[in-house]
Amino acid sequence: MRYWMTGTDGKVYGPYDVAQLQEFAKSGRLFPATKVCAEGGSSWVPAGAVPGILPAGASAQASDPSLAILIPVRVDPIALIAGYLGLFSILMVPAPFALALGIVGLVRLKSRPESKGHVRAILGIVLGSLGTILGCAVLIGNF
Repeated sequence: MRYWMTGTDGKVYGPYDVAQLQEFAKSGRLFPATKVCAEGGSSWVPAGAVPGILPAGASAQASDPSLAILIPVRVDPIALIAGYLGLFSILMVPAPFALALGIVGLVRLKSRPESKGHVRAILGIVLGSLGTILGCAVLIGNF
């Protein structure tokens, strides 16, 4: 059996056989909430409701792609730490670490295209830079 599926952009793609859909699910391109329609059919249903499309043990987390914003999935740990340190850079002490880890995180992400965390690494760089500049200004002003 072959199925059509909707993409995250709202467009319709396919038709694909079940093996292709299972690969999409493994690679994070198809979620239990993704709408699918059997070739020649007229009703669109969530992929999670069609037996055999999703691999066994598909997580509930994968059912909502927006959860990846809150729960880090495949995020480079260095980029993740840089992002959090960047948030605390206003305290000035973690700012240089956020800056350094943000740079290291971006370098690591270039060599690991399957990982995520670019925004967090950039956040660490930007906020870490601002905190470091502020910290230097405070130190210079005290001398």
